[in-house]
Amino acid sequence: MLIALVLLAAVGLLAALAFAGVKVGRQAAELQRVQRRSASTRLDVLYEFDQARARLTASAAQTQERRAALDARLAELGRARASLALLFEAAAEALRLVRVPR
Repeated sequence: MLIALVLLAAVGLLAALAFAGVKVGRQAAELQRVQRRSASTRLDVLYEFDQARARLTASAAQTQERRAALDARLAELGRARASLALLFEAAAEALRLVRVPR
């Protein structure tokens, strides 16, 4: 009778260990799936980050080109303003010469 109880306890223990082993195996498989999904997600995020960085770099280059064009246009306007000031000064001098009584 005692041997039967010991055998029954041993079988129960083996069944519990087998059940725990199956449970651990399932959790290990789930962990591997989660790790694969996590790695895939990280790769997706890194790819999106790289694309965003490329867009930002291109945008910065365009901004620098636009700024250079605006600076050149501003310099042209400055020269045009100086030329216009000289023209108005010459016109004013011409008007003074015309109005001077002789």
